[in-house]
Amino acid sequence: MLGEMNLKHRVASHFRRLFRPPGDSLLRVQEPVLHGRENHRSNSPQPKNNNERKADRKSGDRITSVNIGLTGKCNLRCIMCSAGHSLHFSGLSRPHTELSDLAFERLLAALGDVDVVSISGRGEPLLATNLPEKLKRIRKASPRARLLLTTNGTLLRGKAFIEQILEQIDALHISANGIHSSYDAIMHGGRFERLLENMEEIAVVAKRYEHFNELAVGYVIMRQNVEHISKAAHIYRDIGFDGIIYRELSVCDERLREESIRYDTRLLEKAKKEIQAAESCAEPNRFWVSSLDLFPAQSSAAESWRTRFKKGNSPLISKCGRPWTEFLVDEEGNVLICCIRNTRIGNLNESAFLGIWNCDEAVRYREGLINGKPYKHCRNCRVLYPDEKEHYENMINKRF
Repeated sequence: MLGEMNLKHRVASHFRRLFRPPGDSLLRVQEPVLHGRENHRSNSPQPKNNNERKADRKSGDRITSVNIGLTGKCNLRCIMCSAGHSLHFSGLSRPHTELSDLAFERLLAALGDVDVVSISGRGEPLLATNLPEKLKRIRKASPRARLLLTTNGTLLRGKAFIEQILEQIDALHISANGIHSSYDAIMHGGRFERLLENMEEIAVVAKRYEHFNELAVGYVIMRQNVEHISKAAHIYRDIGFDGIIYRELSVCDERLREESIRYDTRLLEKAKKEIQAAESCAEPNRFWVSSLDLFPAQSSAAESWRTRFKKGNSPLISKCGRPWTEFLVDEEGNVLICCIRNTRIGNLNESAFLGIWNCDEAVRYREGLINGKPYKHCRNCRVLYPDEKEHYENMINKRF
């Protein structure tokens, strides 16, 4: 009993040290450190080793990654998109929301010395008002960050416009979830042949920029495009792209359940064989294939995470460090502590970032990961519970 009380006292003491009021050094937003832009392929510093990454997660004193949604507008209605799939089925139009000037200014002040700034969100970034100028300002606010833009690519055409965008970014990812007929069916409103023309032009222009280091395709695997997994890798390699990233479909709604192949044994085996075929077309220094953490072994990751919270283990060890090191801002100015839409901890139209980052709601998410009792949406997170069907069903049916 005395040992348990001492453990509780140590955990409570740790909470008081870690979660202090705004301005505390452990949760501060550091001032930007000016560095020259680097080619991350050849001149960038060596990546941190695992011990250094764990130290970052424990300290919680530096934000390393920011995801920004500049607009809710989009020219497509993709069935796998958390915003687009409901519009695809309902026929409704997407709200034309953009990140306000006030929220954007407060966001710039928060970027500091981050490692990665990703521009994506629920809309199509190329529809954001004056995107090239906003990219310049983001670059100025965080000059050493790797600036990544994710787009559906359908609007990125014309040499002059492509140059305006590539001049400001270090990496470009194009969402192309299929080829030919599967692309047209999934990326509703897009035409694959037209996209391919754009991608060929982008690949030519990208070669002219020494700082630009990654041109890749994002491919979400689902029932309609399983047959095209390996063919897609060959097509994008041949037009001059650097790589392809395969991801599992995130099922956030009952309507997407049928598109997921997670619990379809036949399609899972088909997908694995297709990925193996895709990997065979990878070439050193020319084309890479990424499929990390795709369909992991049943329950192993979840069991590994749970055992870390047994008595005697450090309460800080967690499978997820995002609430300490990352945040997202959507087109409405909401600050999210995770990629799950409902993990809102505040809004930049109402408060400056530092107050949001240290608010009670943010602390609850962190406490949940530390004490092994996940808060709200963490309870059904596919990172913490990647292979447990109960959590999968709860997420679909919005049971939290």
